[in-house]
Amino acid sequence: MTPIDWGVLGAFLSTSILILLPWMLKVHARLAVALTRLENLESRLAAMAEKMDELVQAEHHRATSEALWETRLQTLETRFGESEL
Repeated sequence: MTPIDWGVLGAFLSTSILILLPWMLKVHARLAVALTRLENLESRLAAMAEKMDELVQAEHHRATSEALWETRLQTLETRFGESEL
């Protein structure tokens, strides 16, 4: 290739880089924002999952306690029912 061909090729490459660079930077910025939002969403979902686990444990404890008290109440009702006879 002649020096003129190299000059034309260099000019073409530098022009294409100058044209594409702003677009590439804009895409990069948008991807960075999207990734930041995804990370924020992931952390919020993890916090919500922990809260849900706590609520499930509290509900299990409440249901167990309710069943225990229901059994005690039935026992007392049967004792009172027997004592009335």
